[in-house]
Amino acid sequence: MPDYLKKTFGLANNADDTFILGLSMGGFGALHTGLAYPGRFGKIGAMSSALIVHEVAGMKEGSFNGVANYEYYRECFGNPADVLKSDANPETLVDRILAEKGRMPGIYMACGTEDFLLENNREFHKFLEGRGVEHIYKESKGSHDMTFWNEYTEKITEWMFGE
Repeated sequence: MPDYLKKTFGLANNADDTFILGLSMGGFGALHTGLAYPGRFGKIGAMSSALIVHEVAGMKEGSFNGVANYEYYRECFGNPADVLKSDANPETLVDRILAEKGRMPGIYMACGTEDFLLENNREFHKFLEGRGVEHIYKESKGSHDMTFWNEYTEKITEWMFGE
């Protein structure tokens, strides 16, 4: 798909000019995709990311976490018991890039202090710090809503295109 879009719409042909941005589930998707294909993406923007792999890993068959059931997560991530060591886990992807001494995309994360995913985002931020991965992490007043995302979409796109 990226190759088709580049050819059809004349989009950038190199990672330095190709960026990915998402919010909530899409924030997780932006991190996952950008880290899974670091040769394609120069920068990743992720807001209120649904970094729930640790929670999913602890789920048992028949359980429900208030958002979805075990079967749903199994379809999304594969066997929940294996998710932490799989490519579905952004931490695994970061570790792979570091082990291979690959090119790490720039990362800008943001999460509102009233967002129910705040702790998940803080944990991934701490993970990146612990691995020495340069990144920007911002918290400010806000919830899991368009008011927060509109503010940070502007900030992240300025970072993406302004440097």
